Amino acid sequence: MKNPISYSLTIFALLLSNVASSQNYYFENFETQPITAPTDNSNSCSNANWPLANGLVNASNDDIEWLVLTGSTTIYAASGPLVDFDHTLGTNAGKYICITEADDCFNEIAHLETPNIDLTNAVNPTLTFWYHLWDEFPNQQTYGNLNVDVFSNGIWTYAITPSIFGNYGNQWQERQVSLAAYVGQNIKIRFRGITGDFSYVDISLDDIMVSEQVTGTPNANFSLSLPICSDGTTFTDNSSNSPSSWNWTFGADASPQTAIGPGPHAVMYSSTSPQTVTLVVSNSLGSSTISQNVQPIANPSSNFSFTSIAETFSFFNLSSNANTFSWDFGDGTPPNSFAGPDHTYTIPGTYNVTLYASNQCGTDSSTQVVTTLTGTDDLNRKKQVEISPNPSNQYFTISSSELRGDVEVQLFGIDGKSILYNSYKINSHVWSQTIDVSELPAGSYILRLTDKDQSLVRKLLVE
Repeated sequence: MKNPISYSLTIFALLLSNVASSQNYYFENFETQPITAPTDNSNSCSNANWPLANGLVNASNDDIEWLVLTGSTTIYAASGPLVDFDHTLGTNAGKYICITEADDCFNEIAHLETPNIDLTNAVNPTLTFWYHLWDEFPNQQTYGNLNVDVFSNGIWTYAITPSIFGNYGNQWQERQVSLAAYVGQNIKIRFRGITGDFSYVDISLDDIMVSEQVTGTPNANFSLSLPICSDGTTFTDNSSNSPSSWNWTFGADASPQTAIGPGPHAVMYSSTSPQTVTLVVSNSLGSSTISQNVQPIANPSSNFSFTSIAETFSFFNLSSNANTFSWDFGDGTPPNSFAGPDHTYTIPGTYNVTLYASNQCGTDSSTQVVTTLTGTDDLNRKKQVEISPNPSNQYFTISSSELRGDVEVQLFGIDGKSILYNSYKINSHVWSQTIDVSELPAGSYILRLTDKDQSLVRKLLVE
């Protein structure tokens, strides 16, 4: 003959293994609860605050208490579970919880409250419980009823499933209730039993569980924030069919490289190399995998250099990973969107020049201080000079009808070093001179012309 205690433990272990096949948020089968019922019919109708374990509470704002029992109810032999006893083990050693109409416990309320149940990451949570309402003398009394309430966001919601009322025979019945309305919340569940007006029917509960309703193998899917910027992109699970585990890999240059859970997960990339993102989701029925190649985009970096001759500055854009630009020259003139502009200051002084470099991932700025000792209050006083073609890869022709006296021609690189210097005497009304640049590397150069009255600065582009 088998040891009855060993037999009970074996079946209990098998039941828990079945329960663990889906994701569980709460489970109570009363097997570890202390026996709270009196040994006879005395005090079965009291509000004695019988202690419970595992966070269960016999609430104080009611009339009578839920009682933990083994075997059949000791209150009345013709009511309660008499054949399979508790639902978990199906033996008289198993435990369940009940309220009774005995001892004139008529039309009394008993509240049984669960501890806090975290549905923050739930997808399709379902409440499952087993109940027993029966007596062998039907239609001789008004039955009590069993209701389910939910506490969330500081409010009790009454009767989230139709009230259980009547005579269901001498066997345990199952009820499933969707908790999808409470996804993302922390809740408590209250079983609100109300006795009838006759003493034959007890209300019993067993195997209370909140778990994901698994209907099939999960389908892996995820979304990500766009654009995919190297300094931060967010990945979020969008899988279906109630996965219970999530395993992510974000690529070789990702930080972090791996993660678990549905997310959202914030990820940074140390390079702009293509990365492969993979999500594997699973539940009790199987697993699913999805991979996607992503191309991180580096954030823009602003930088520039400049050269100057007199009051005219040439700015050279050294920014990286940018596709739009805005220059603030610090003198109140409108912003300039050219990649590398020239700018002439009308008043001598010191100015803060700022370059804003942008792409779809953001904007970066850099600022440098420039100083000019000369300026022009009236740019129209500048003498007219034509330079053509510009740009060129062979020759530039300089011509003017306004230059007077000796003319100095100087060509500078962007680093300010002199490349060419010549002096010419103007003997005609229209002066013209050709400069050979065929041997110069492609790039930007500064041309300065000086006659007896003033200096003129122009930018040359050698192709």
